[in-house]
Amino acid sequence: MNHQEMIDVIQAHKDGKQIQCRHYCRDDWQLVGCPNWNFDTTEYRARLEPREVYILENKDKSLDRTNCINAGLFARESRKVIKFREVIE
Repeated sequence: MNHQEMIDVIQAHKDGKQIQCRHYCRDDWQLVGCPNWNFDTTEYRARLEPREVYILENKDKSLDRTNCINAGLFARESRKVIKFREVIE
């Protein structure tokens, strides 16, 4: 990790975000309650938040992607709203 990445993850911890770590010889990220900040052997990151996306199904079954959702408006247009949430392992 470079200096800015170290500063960013410590700032994220200070801001109350959950921190994950992994040792350089492993692939899996672990949630850590109180990091010891050993940057020589461990990589740190703010816990990733899953992305959410909305897909609108039209009457003809075609799909449109949208970033914002207004269920009332789409319901009046007889469009089905499908919400997708990213799975983060």
